[in-house]
Amino acid sequence: MAIPIVVDLTFPQGGNFASISFDLNFDATKFTFSKSTMGSFGTVIENTSNSGTGKISVGIFSPTKATAATTTVYTIELIAKSTTSATTTAVTATITAAGQEDGSNAAIVARNLNVKIQP
Repeated sequence: MAIPIVVDLTFPQGGNFASISFDLNFDATKFTFSKSTMGSFGTVIENTSNSGTGKISVGIFSPTKATAATTTVYTIELIAKSTTSATTTAVTATITAAGQEDGSNAAIVARNLNVKIQP
């Protein structure tokens, strides 16, 4: 299952977006980390060493602001583990920092995802 991380810049507060750091969290008893794909914006530094416990840390930086209304910055791919009954589990993003082109803080809000896994 591919989950794109998209930054929506259609609101004025995100207009000069240039950097973001976040943690992606998932239930490691329900998913296995498969791979990631870098988006079309900035330089990406990722730490997947804690993927076995359900955490991927990502930092993205660009010296110039994003110009698209929405920007896919990263995609995570997870594989659902076998289950005997349907279950719903969260995949969450915790933003640890976000910045604008001038170095000031950017107001970015995460929208989390609930995923239903079928047997």
